Amino acid sequence: MYSMFKPMDVGAFARKKAGVTALVLLLGTMLSSDAHAQGSQERDASSVAALAGALVGGAVGAVGGAGLGAGSDCYEICSGLVTGFVVGEVVGVTLGSHLFNRGRGNLGLTFVGSAASVLAVGAVGRILGDGGEILLAALVTQLAVVTVIQVRTSPAVSVSPILQPSTEGMKAGLILRW
Repeated sequence: MYSMFKPMDVGAFARKKAGVTALVLLLGTMLSSDAHAQGSQERDASSVAALAGALVGGAVGAVGGAGLGAGSDCYEICSGLVTGFVVGEVVGVTLGSHLFNRGRGNLGLTFVGSAASVLAVGAVGRILGDGGEILLAALVTQLAVVTVIQVRTSPAVSVSPILQPSTEGMKAGLILRW
């Protein structure tokens, strides 16, 4: 009898599910708001802009890196194509996020976080076994780490309204603290 479903190793499935669950919990912790630490200061950064830049930069970098890495003698999937894809994607995610965040975050730390997240999830994937969910987890982790680093390393801005009496009357204004 032919079946389109492969027999499943229950232990391997449980290990993968536990790894993905731990990853989701870690991402949730990283993305939670840090309102008590920031006080009344607001970050001069947009997490939406940083995430959008990471997506655009990653796509452009991956395609460009794959094209550069493949060369003229690569007609199938070859090591140069894969290496170019990964390196282009890591650099593209980093630069895209930084540029869409108007250059406000720490570029070096963002690059280290981007590369480290891909390597860490890739290492976990090698331990648990290859699969599409590991690739997806690596990309989601990388986007989350890059976005968090860009937003959290952007300068903090505090805006306070002032109202002062003077000899000419009341003066109003804003005080900006960097």
